[in-house]
Amino acid sequence: MSETIKWLSKEEYNHFISVIDNKRDSVMFQLMYFYGLRRVEASWLKAGSLDLENRFESKLRIKAAKNGVSGMYALLPSISKMLLDYVEEFEIEDDSPLFRSKKGGHLSPTQIGRIFKKYAIKAGLKPELQHVHVLRHSIAIHLANAGRTAEEVQMHLRHKDIGSTMKYYRITDERRDKVQINMLNSLQLRLNN
Repeated sequence: MSETIKWLSKEEYNHFISVIDNKRDSVMFQLMYFYGLRRVEASWLKAGSLDLENRFESKLRIKAAKNGVSGMYALLPSISKMLLDYVEEFEIEDDSPLFRSKKGGHLSPTQIGRIFKKYAIKAGLKPELQHVHVLRHSIAIHLANAGRTAEEVQMHLRHKDIGSTMKYYRITDERRDKVQINMLNSLQLRLNN
C-alpha cells in the first residue's frame, strides 16, 4: 500500500507564512518550503552554508539527510536577499548556526517541529497538516503540478532514487487532468460535430 502524502495548497502555504510573527521562523520555513528541506537538514545549516557574494548567483550548501544528494543549490534572488538581510540583522557569523535557539546553538529537529506546529495551529491547518514535513511534500506536489519533470523534482529534493520522487506524480487530480488534456491535444485531431 502506498504512503498517503499530505500537503498544503498554495493558499494554505501562503496563509501559514502570513501568521508567522518571528523573522527567524519566517525565513526558516520559507527556506524549508522552497528547497524541500527536512527539519534535520535545516537544523544543520550554518551561515557558512550560504554563498551570498553575488545576489544573482547565490547558492546554498545543503547536507542531505537520508542518504540524499548533498551539494550546492542555486538560490532565487528574492530568497538570497531575504537570507542576506536575515544574516546581517542577526549578525550571524559563518561558523554559527543559521537558525539559532534562544541559547545560541542549533535549533534541534524536534524544536523545529514544535515551532511549525505552533504556527500551523495558529493558521488553522487541519491536524494532519500540522507536521513540518508537509512543507517538503508541498513543494514537490506544487512543482509536479506546475509540469516539472520527475527528474527535475528528484534533483531539487536531493533524492538518490527516482522511486522516492515518483510518489508525488501519482497524487493529484489536477496533475492527471493537465497531463490528459495535453496528451489528447498533442494529437492535433479535429472533431466533427
